[in-house]
Amino acid sequence: MIRHAAAARLSLAGIALAGLSTLGCSGESEDQPPKHDGRCEMPRDLASLPAPSPVYSRSSPVITYFSPRAADLDGDGELEIVAIGGSESPPHGEVVALDGPSGDVLWRDDDAEEQLYSSAVLVDVTGDGVKDVFVGGRNETFFGINGASGARLWTFVDPRLLPQYYLYNFYTPVPIDDLTGDGVQELLVSNGGSDAIREPGAPRPPGHLVVLDAKTGELVAVASSPDHEEMYMSPLLVPDAGTSSASILFGTGGETRPGGLWRTTLDDVLAGDLGTAKLLVDGGDKGVIAPPALGDLDGDDRLDIIVATFDGRLIALNGTNDETLWELVFDGAETYSTPTLGYFDDDELPDVFGVFLHGVFPTYDSVERVVVSGRDGGVLWRGQAGTFTMAGDLAIDLDGDDRDEVVFSSGDWNAEPGTEHTLHLVDTVSSSERPWGVPLGASFPAAPSTSPWVGDLDADGCLDLVIATHTPQTETNEGAIERFRVASPVPARISWGGYLGTRFDSILQKRP
Repeated sequence: MIRHAAAARLSLAGIALAGLSTLGCSGESEDQPPKHDGRCEMPRDLASLPAPSPVYSRSSPVITYFSPRAADLDGDGELEIVAIGGSESPPHGEVVALDGPSGDVLWRDDDAEEQLYSSAVLVDVTGDGVKDVFVGGRNETFFGINGASGARLWTFVDPRLLPQYYLYNFYTPVPIDDLTGDGVQELLVSNGGSDAIREPGAPRPPGHLVVLDAKTGELVAVASSPDHEEMYMSPLLVPDAGTSSASILFGTGGETRPGGLWRTTLDDVLAGDLGTAKLLVDGGDKGVIAPPALGDLDGDDRLDIIVATFDGRLIALNGTNDETLWELVFDGAETYSTPTLGYFDDDELPDVFGVFLHGVFPTYDSVERVVVSGRDGGVLWRGQAGTFTMAGDLAIDLDGDDRDEVVFSSGDWNAEPGTEHTLHLVDTVSSSERPWGVPLGASFPAAPSTSPWVGDLDADGCLDLVIATHTPQTETNEGAIERFRVASPVPARISWGGYLGTRFDSILQKRP
């Protein structure tokens, strides 16, 4: 049941936040779509759009992959796929780079001794013109990889002494301006949780915002959470916040610990003191795990904040004064998923797709999804599919009608074994939803934890879909990265192309 409110009330989480896809070819260039090769003629209606057709699958026998990211690592105009995966038990992690068009393995780092689950962040620190890869995971695991060769650049080691100082699980980092004077961006990353504490609701050590030297892996700054609660949310930068120092959004709390959504500045992080951080949303008895989405909902040319709290609220905050624009309350629901932004109705303002799990951690029995007007929070569509998900979703115009469709990944533990992971398509014009294609394999943990990516891998003007899947055998740890062809041309712009949006910054760009 959804309740609409006028104003806001003042383990799995780590996987959900660390990272789930992408940057696309069409995300980098937002002016005109490339010419297509005729195999993806524009469908006149979504009902005639065929299911995605498989192109290749690249598997790993001991890894569950999380959200793949596609990007041009070497600047040659073609995209590579960087996928990160891991196993919690036995602990193991892997990073693999694939040639996007062919799926050939370019390099693989499978030496991590802990589970990896962040999305890859890319910064050229070697100066060779190839973006290098930075990933995080459990138990203080964070390292950099040479994007050209796959060789390890560095592995983070905290020089501070225990037990006075401690860092735990790393999530998806954010590149920030150079602070060390070497001309290379640094990395801002959140750290929190403690795998040694298994009791739900038990006190946990405080989370931290951490700055690392991307070139060396050295610790530049660390600041403890202002409420002394844990952190799972990957931080975000707000580029138009009007502050003299970079504005940062971060979340505290978890499934069973209180927390909220906060804003601070990079200067405060560098000073090691978040005591003046502003609490934007109080999470009550639970925290804020999913990163917010950013888009101009009210047409004032400032980015507004759309956040889904773990206690089942979807809230839009005015980017100028932090006041609540609208709020929806989903009774008896929780969420790990970042809202997906797109243009789902007839006006020029962005709209919102939200995902909420019915139940109480760790037991859920259904997933409710809604399309919401960004203008006023009115529900445009809602439906249920599956029993669990952590994934983010896609917003893209597949039929050329200037209205985005939603593509979402679903996991259903009640389905026949090996068929639990499915893909679905929401037609926002007819307010209808249908499964899209055959089942993709087993559900847990791959399907609930991975966001699809959509873009153009081979620059042929036809859409490609990249999904992390699991084999049908639920008892195995075998995951795969699969490429599908979509019989639809690349639109002039892709509104939300993967985890944290098309440009991997959680920002929906305005339409021209």
